Amino acid sequence: MKTFTSHNRPREVLDSILQNDATLSKEQRAAKYAKMSVSPYRFFRGTNHLFWQDFFRDWHFALFGGVPECQTWIQGDAHVYNFGAFGNENGEIIYGMDDFDDSIIADYQYDLWRLAISTCLDCRENGFFSTGKIQKAIRSLAKGYLKEATAPNHGQTQAKPLKRFLKIVKRKAHRHELLEKWTD
Repeated sequence: MKTFTSHNRPREVLDSILQNDATLSKEQRAAKYAKMSVSPYRFFRGTNHLFWQDFFRDWHFALFGGVPECQTWIQGDAHVYNFGAFGNENGEIIYGMDDFDDSIIADYQYDLWRLAISTCLDCRENGFFSTGKIQKAIRSLAKGYLKEATAPNHGQTQAKPLKRFLKIVKRKAHRHELLEKWTD
């Protein structure tokens, strides 16, 4: 595995992006790079492979896990816009992570770190919070992640504002309407 070093980091990042996107057409690459150039958050979203190259086998894992017992199915591309309302196997409308095309069995910390980074970048991009408030939000995120990951009915707890939102979704969005909206 290639390791990035600070003395040639810009060249390594560019080479990695070009290699990752080699199968895209010239037009597709231009469109993707135009989106990525808008902000650090958009760059982050367009370069999930860089995250994995940078964090895979990071020594910090040993501090908080890094053992087989910390492995689980992870989303693989966790960020703040990969959450949504959807129906579960019991026909209930729930809120949770979606977009599992990069899903893999790995240490839970990958998802937590990527989600925390995206939270910070999104807050900065949208001017929501000061650095102190962003840090507080990330601490709350980590605590909530732990609570959900260790809950007896994993992923089923809901705060009051979320319950209201899900009632609205259930009332407005029926499976047939959603299928018509999102499929051909």
